[in-house]
Amino acid sequence: MFSTSLPPNPMDSLPIAVVSLDDDGRVFGLNHEAKALLPDEPTSLKALSPLTEHDVTDEIIGALQRSGRWEGELKGAGVERPARLWARLTRASESDAQPYLGVIDEREDYFDLKDQLTESEKMRTIGRLAGGIAHNLNNSMVGVLGYASLLSARATGDDRLVKYADNIITASQRAADLIQQFLSFGVHGDPHPVMLCLGDVAEIAAKLYSKSYPARVTLDFCIQPNLPHIYASPLELQQFFHSLFLYFQDQARDGALQMTLEATLIRELDPESNPAGVDEAIEVTLTATSDHPMRSTVQQIGALTPAAGKDILFFHEVLNKHKGWASIEAIQDNDRSGARLHVFIPPLQALKKKRGEAGTEAGAVKPRLHENAIQVLVIDDEEMVRDLVGDLLHDKGYAVAMAHNGLKGIEMAGTQPFALVILDWSLPDIDGLDVYDRLRETQPTLPILVSSGHSIEEIRSEMPKDDPHLGFVQKPYHFMEFLQTAAALLRESQDL
Repeated sequence: MFSTSLPPNPMDSLPIAVVSLDDDGRVFGLNHEAKALLPDEPTSLKALSPLTEHDVTDEIIGALQRSGRWEGELKGAGVERPARLWARLTRASESDAQPYLGVIDEREDYFDLKDQLTESEKMRTIGRLAGGIAHNLNNSMVGVLGYASLLSARATGDDRLVKYADNIITASQRAADLIQQFLSFGVHGDPHPVMLCLGDVAEIAAKLYSKSYPARVTLDFCIQPNLPHIYASPLELQQFFHSLFLYFQDQARDGALQMTLEATLIRELDPESNPAGVDEAIEVTLTATSDHPMRSTVQQIGALTPAAGKDILFFHEVLNKHKGWASIEAIQDNDRSGARLHVFIPPLQALKKKRGEAGTEAGAVKPRLHENAIQVLVIDDEEMVRDLVGDLLHDKGYAVAMAHNGLKGIEMAGTQPFALVILDWSLPDIDGLDVYDRLRETQPTLPILVSSGHSIEEIRSEMPKDDPHLGFVQKPYHFMEFLQTAAALLRESQDL
């Protein structure tokens, strides 16, 4: 008597669903795990599409026919709340009726983690945006609150003007409190401009992009070392380059994409031949070619309409902010097409030369002296803040000198006998802690009043706890509080 039972399926012992796929997009389960995930057999790829309105059949079959593999998200079929599935498919045979094999895994924990990371990145991005906006608002509020306080003090005898000024102070203080909340929210991502090397930022952006681009993309880069500095936000410039990489990646569709990024200094430019009117600029060249037609690239990059896409609009926005300009040319080489984009950004030295500042140090202001007055040095990169502090102190009889960055402040403090330094914490070249350390090397008893729009308590935690010649004041300044804090620090230092 013969047994009619079938031999055991060796794939039933596998803890993962094994499937096959034909060119019509029909999925067949090959073991118990697959049949549990796909109760209706065969199941169409359309039924497994993550989005109801989007059929992934052509995308998956096309990828398998071109490259022999596909990996991505699907959804479970035949249940009220479909499970999220992760599939890996590969071409197994050219002749079989079901030429593709693969595995499907139910990985809710993977997708939960992915969603959490995506949400975390969104919050970080929002935090950077909030921090940048709040930083600029805070500096503006310094002027509003400070000058309103000054107006209130000088409007003696006119009760109506005093009332108006005090109302401005009250409203400004409420706004300042709100700004502090935004600064706390965005503390990890402040897009504050700094002195930086454009070549370094371009190289970092290329390396970061290379860690995430698809296999069909290659990116090479050649950056001239020691390029001159520009004044910009490193975060914004990294987004600038990343948006260009993504734009060309999208233009190539599913085609193989080859990109080359180069950066060099161009000297002896004709100032009449460029919009910035400078005689030198840093040229960044991005060459992109693909076996997929990229004919519209030149026209799109030259466009400034919403239809050009957010990446192109952001490209022009950053370029204009840095007095830059660009040109683009089409490339057609046998079966490959593409574009070569030339971006020109003037270095800081070229812009200063154009403004007639060559050979001078910008940001240093001669002291406004009272005879025998107490000498105060204000180190702050915001011109309006420097002017306000200068007005407040000068009005009270102090002699005021100003520096627009940390290095200039250190230089001035080493050549003039100041009785007090008012030091901004966020500076474009070196941060406030570095300035403090450098000043302390030669002047251990010099009174230093640190000011910032960020949390004073956080800054205090980074500073020495046993320095009796160190004080702190919160931006935006309140007129009387600022003067009292400065006077108290001077008095306490003199008493020691």
